[in-house]
Amino acid sequence: MVWQAVRDHDPSSTMFKCGLQALVQSKDRLKEWKSYCGLLAQVSGLQGIYTWKIAQNVISGNVDRLSEPSVNGNIDQGEPGAVLTNGDFNASSPESPQHPLFQSLDPTMPFRDPSAYTEPDEEVQDRVLFVLNNISHFNLEAKLEFLMEHLREEYH
Repeated sequence: MVWQAVRDHDPSSTMFKCGLQALVQSKDRLKEWKSYCGLLAQVSGLQGIYTWKIAQNVISGNVDRLSEPSVNGNIDQGEPGAVLTNGDFNASSPESPQHPLFQSLDPTMPFRDPSAYTEPDEEVQDRVLFVLNNISHFNLEAKLEFLMEHLREEYH
């Protein structure tokens, strides 16, 4: 399913990104699956990505020469605190990236006291879930206005 996600979908699609993240997470096990790496090496959307390089090295028998990526599959370490890249092998190249950058949440953000939160009533919860499940590029502004109106700070 991971191979099909990266093979059958455009690199800008969510399905491709999901497959790519699955490959990044299983990169240490790729050396065990030489035939699978052969399939991955044929996926043009993976070219230039660290997991593609791993697949190439597994196929050629150069597994021991792999260097570990520094951050989220990125070989070029860059500056400390740099944006995590979506497994791009050459993310620092001046050309436009093949894949949109993946940014993680800041886990060091201070959390408020849990007693400051209240749970919204069921109607608000249902409406928010409906909005989030039906959001698109075309209705983003309208849905954002709705969320800003109905989600009070004590629900955050």
